[in-house]
Amino acid sequence: MVHSSYAPCVVLTGAASGIANRSTLSTLDLRTDCNGDGVSGIVALSLEWLLFDLGIRAELADTARQQSVIANIAFTAEY
Repeated sequence: MVHSSYAPCVVLTGAASGIANRSTLSTLDLRTDCNGDGVSGIVALSLEWLLFDLGIRAELADTARQQSVIANIAFTAEY
């Protein structure tokens, strides 16, 4: 899992909404029927890739490796 942090992260999000509106307007004895239907949406794609980590990911990999060895010793009582 630690090595997967070296890969870029791609996120695709989207949202949509719809509105249906029916109204009658009356101005100066004039009747106008308005029929307003609307659909809107947005889609976003983002890419994130950490280029400089100053050794943090390598340290996380080393820590995970050491914890795995300790768990194996505790479980099997062997190294």
